[in-house]
Amino acid sequence: MHFLLLGAIGRTGKHVVSKLLSQGHTVVALVRDSKRIKPQSNLTIVSGSPLEQSDIHAALTAVPSLSVSAAIFTLNTLRKSDSPFAAQVGPPRFLADSCTNLCAVLEQAGVRRVVVMSTAGVGD
Repeated sequence: MHFLLLGAIGRTGKHVVSKLLSQGHTVVALVRDSKRIKPQSNLTIVSGSPLEQSDIHAALTAVPSLSVSAAIFTLNTLRKSDSPFAAQVGPPRFLADSCTNLCAVLEQAGVRRVVVMSTAGVGD
């Protein structure tokens, strides 16, 4: 299968990349900082922001010979430190707006499968 992954360089996303590639899948990762991800076979890295629908579309179509089977969303907010309890420094609606953008692009492309990892409601 061929996957689009948003959040590939985070604590969870890097494990998702590893697992997908070890199972023989192909992955396109939309990342904000391409220096933070190691190039690997069957991994296409696209620099961009999930806050821009055009960047998501570019990632979705980065490997024209393959159709995306599903998108996986493991994004998290940017924080002052690696602690999941540190103060947020990114836009307050980063996750909501990114997910909205992803869903809009996927709907236009006819992709019907999305996996969203979320800690919403877990606590402060």
